[in-house]
Amino acid sequence: MKNIQITFPEKHQPWEQIFPMSQDELCVLLGDEMPEKTALHLDLREKDKVCLALTTPSSSGSEPDIYFTSTLSSGNQPEGLIITVKVAPHLQGKGIARRALANLVSLGKTMGISRFSLSATLENGGYAWARFGFMPDPGSWDFLRTSFLHPRLELFSEAMPPHVRAQVETAIASNDPSAIFALAAIRASSEPLSLGKILCSGQDWNPDGETVPTPQQWEAMKPKIRKRMECFSLLLPLEDTQEIYALLKARSPEAALGIARKTLPSFPIGRLMLAGTSWTGSLDLENPVQAAIFNAATKKAEPSPMQPPSPRHTGLTPF
Repeated sequence: MKNIQITFPEKHQPWEQIFPMSQDELCVLLGDEMPEKTALHLDLREKDKVCLALTTPSSSGSEPDIYFTSTLSSGNQPEGLIITVKVAPHLQGKGIARRALANLVSLGKTMGISRFSLSATLENGGYAWARFGFMPDPGSWDFLRTSFLHPRLELFSEAMPPHVRAQVETAIASNDPSAIFALAAIRASSEPLSLGKILCSGQDWNPDGETVPTPQQWEAMKPKIRKRMECFSLLLPLEDTQEIYALLKARSPEAALGIARKTLPSFPIGRLMLAGTSWTGSLDLENPVQAAIFNAATKKAEPSPMQPPSPRHTGLTPF
């Protein structure tokens, strides 16, 4: 990363009383495997509290490609708070958010912090956080089950194989928030999931047959399918989403057959249930289950024994 920008109050604690490492070491820790040109901004104006932001300039000149903000409090009740995690679409799937989170937690641990809280929103991904070991608060778990999971199960159940549906039902029937880990871990079924059945079921037309709906049925189906597609906007590949919306624009009822035949091969059921959900919760590294899930999710791939490891990249440089 090209720079560190630090805001100090006129009277501030010495660096070594805030961080148990040098500025160079902080650069290496937080810059590990982050893209070049990423900047670290630190705000140290409050006692026993660090506000930090990792940002990468936009390649298109608008919002930053990467925007990761959090606070670390090392006072009487040490705790980290993850505020914002945004990664531009063209950088998603490269493990950037995973590495930024792992680096932040590593820094927090050096400051005596073992608990990290967050609000898992539509942007931050309720599924991803569960896969990292974050667990909803009890009240948030109840809200999640009532507002998201039960309605989704009702919507998706006809398209799920019976044994998969039973796993989902067991997880969301539990009052224990840790059941989210079992739900998030439900893998893709060996059978393709019928997206068409999910989108078209419960209407006056049978999506399992080959009969074309009447023009009146097709027009009545469109608003319901669009509403259900809102649930899939964060789940489907862009080309599938575009294809379905293109079919919905068609006036011919035969377009309904194209939607009814859509499937989701090897789609993680846990992601189907949790992606795009909202809840508040935390990661407690003193909880062995949460710690094990987090460590497994953020573990780096080992270099091949046939090749020497490449030099560790860090874009951060000390100021």
